[in-house]
Amino acid sequence: IKSMTQLSPKFKLYILGNGELKPHLSSLISQLKLSNRVFLLGHKTPVYSYLFHADLFLSTSKYEGCPNAVIEALSCGLPVISLNYGAIYDLIEHEKNGLIVTKQDPNVFSDATEKAHHLSFNRPKIQKEALIKHSLNHTIQEYEDVLYK
Repeated sequence: IKSMTQLSPKFKLYILGNGELKPHLSSLISQLKLSNRVFLLGHKTPVYSYLFHADLFLSTSKYEGCPNAVIEALSCGLPVISLNYGAIYDLIEHEKNGLIVTKQDPNVFSDATEKAHHLSFNRPKIQKEALIKHSLNHTIQEYEDVLYK
């Protein structure tokens, strides 16, 4: 959230979910006077309606095996900025369907957000490739390839 002060005023951040950090984030938003740019929306379902209207998805998790939230964002054609963890390199092609950052640092995410804003991501292509790659048929085929070859 602190890096929002470094980004252009046109950027807005919407945070979905009700995690344990929500009171801290709310306080930080007030302290940094970002209530007109950072919004804590709480638990929302379905999330797809929010993803389809977003311009970018940020995944700041340090640890996840196969991040469902990233797959959901890609399935909506949304470019993703993510920390390099777990299977992220299997999901994100740097500068094609998102950006991979190597350091969990607000300045690094801020720089990546600015960079992503200037890249021309092909959202229909991102969506199409994600829906194919993460389809049930594709997943079954990958299991069969591993088990029977």
